[in-house]
Amino acid sequence: MKKLAPTLLVFLLTTLVARAEDRQPPIVRDEIKATIEKLAGEEFMGREAGSETGHKAGDWIASQAEKLGLKPAGDDGTYFQNFTQGRRKLRNVVATLPAQEGSEHADEVVVIGSHYDHLGKGGFGAMDFMSAGNKVHYGADDNASGSTGTLTLARAFAAMGPAKRRIVFVWFDGEELGLYGSKRYVKSPAFPLEKTVAMLNMDMIGRLRNDKLVIYGINTGSSFPDILKRASEGTDLKLDLHDAMPNNSDHWSFYSKKVPVVALFTGLHKDYHRATDTVDKIELDGMVRVLRLAYGIVHGIADAGDRPVYAKAKDGQAEAMVEQIASMIEDSDMQRLFGGEDGLWKTFKEGGLDKVMEKVRGLNLFGGGRGGAANRPRFGIGTQETEDQKGVKVSEVHDGSVAARAGVHADDVIVEFDGKPIGDYESLTTAIRQAKGKIKLAVERDGKRVELEADFGAQATKRWL
Repeated sequence: MKKLAPTLLVFLLTTLVARAEDRQPPIVRDEIKATIEKLAGEEFMGREAGSETGHKAGDWIASQAEKLGLKPAGDDGTYFQNFTQGRRKLRNVVATLPAQEGSEHADEVVVIGSHYDHLGKGGFGAMDFMSAGNKVHYGADDNASGSTGTLTLARAFAAMGPAKRRIVFVWFDGEELGLYGSKRYVKSPAFPLEKTVAMLNMDMIGRLRNDKLVIYGINTGSSFPDILKRASEGTDLKLDLHDAMPNNSDHWSFYSKKVPVVALFTGLHKDYHRATDTVDKIELDGMVRVLRLAYGIVHGIADAGDRPVYAKAKDGQAEAMVEQIASMIEDSDMQRLFGGEDGLWKTFKEGGLDKVMEKVRGLNLFGGGRGGAANRPRFGIGTQETEDQKGVKVSEVHDGSVAARAGVHADDVIVEFDGKPIGDYESLTTAIRQAKGKIKLAVERDGKRVELEADFGAQATKRWL
């Protein structure tokens, strides 16, 4: 064979390198469409956490990861990270793409995550619980869209090849119950959390409107603004950057462990947590654009020289609450719960979100207050998962609440409520909804049983803790 001239060889090699650098990640509309139709279709029946159909959805996601050649990163060489929440057996799906061989950052990790569970046939958490009955809540946007996004990015990175850092793809279970999948992951990560340099979360990315994409956490990593600037070139997205951090999705579990996070979100809408959140309303072209941006963000982090330095963001709880209220009160059922013409619905109609924000900031949503939902007594606690699943552990007690007046303390474990044994979050919420007047409860505190009395007044607490 005739040898190539040195100049020709250099030209060909340079051309090949340039072509490799110019390759675009395979983020394909038809693949996105097929994936989201599968996840939000009849087969998985709303992907309720711990249900048979929820497990089937997890099985299918794992099968797709295996087809892509991603390595399992769950328990015992599987794609599943198993855990329980009360009586529910839940499973995160965890897969990984190792870093480039020989990379000096090969032991560092970037996590791409989304939750795949939804509400099944409604029930607890559904906004249309008064009218939708037992209809399937398909959760196309929440969060088949984000789960599709994670699988789409897995396809893209598998096709483009390893980065300087390992990429871990996690589909979380139990988010709708209280971020339990991501809480489990950060407690027992597939790779050391101190080596996790960043986390990208996608929760509801399927309804891009007016080109607007909300991004939380862009200030939590020192390199994020520059990376975002490069990643957004050519997407024509209008980026709504927030310097506040809400605790309303799985990014919070990582952020609370001081991992820099970026959370992508196309906004709430009138179908949120309703049976009407269906595939036909997904904006596929918008998803393509959002996922190209997401790929650019992760690629920028995974291939950077230095890891981003964590920084604390502003508290975003009030902002997230107002956004959820705005969605809730689009529904007539929820308008009644929020006080009809005399409550937050009136405030929203007369003054918009700014006025609702003012009212929410001054409202004790966990006990006391006047008008609408605030008039219903609540117990007034935050909860968290317990090690042995016995009872419900109290993470916080809100000032002035029924719980505070009863003497409940943070770190108490509620084991009995109004004569009913408490085994999990759902049994506690059921007991609270039925509570009236003065009731007895028991907690475990520092290894001892402590009996308390709570006064709910004459009216039940409905749906809130």
